[in-house]
Amino acid sequence: VRGVAEIAEETEGFRPDASLYNSVLNAADKIADLPDVMEVLGRMEERGVAPDIVTWTCLVDAHGKRGLVKEAEGYMQCLRD
Repeated sequence: VRGVAEIAEETEGFRPDASLYNSVLNAADKIADLPDVMEVLGRMEERGVAPDIVTWTCLVDAHGKRGLVKEAEGYMQCLRD
């Protein structure tokens, strides 16, 4: 899944935005790959793409589904800020 982000990042003249990264995050979450979710978030931040409400919601969902309540609550706080 993260390969989609990698291809987009390497495509000359194309700059991935939050929408692209959010789509990849959502896909990784759907196939139950939390490490990929976190890797894509890191890539997004490294490239200066600011997480938005969709990003935070995906992270809350991904962590909550796996019983990682404390982490999900942390991302919920980002939604409030």
